[in-house]
Amino acid sequence: CKANEPGTLAYEVLLSDKDPLQVLILERYHDKEVAYLQVHKSSTPFLEFRSKLPAMQDGGHVRISGHSYLDSGIGFGDRV
Repeated sequence: CKANEPGTLAYEVLLSDKDPLQVLILERYHDKEVAYLQVHKSSTPFLEFRSKLPAMQDGGHVRISGHSYLDSGIGFGDRV
């Protein structure tokens, strides 16, 4: 990410303590318009993953749900 996706602040993979097959991926970007929509969504790794996703979903291996949020500036998320 640091080398190929400027504007990506963080990726975190959180594992459920109740279901070992459930994972939450938290992605943080400097801004939605450029860092996420333009840079991230046109990156080679993203495009390779997206091309494989329908088959994984159709096979019942992956279910995706999620939301997009704006940073409130409250909390410790911006600490380095």
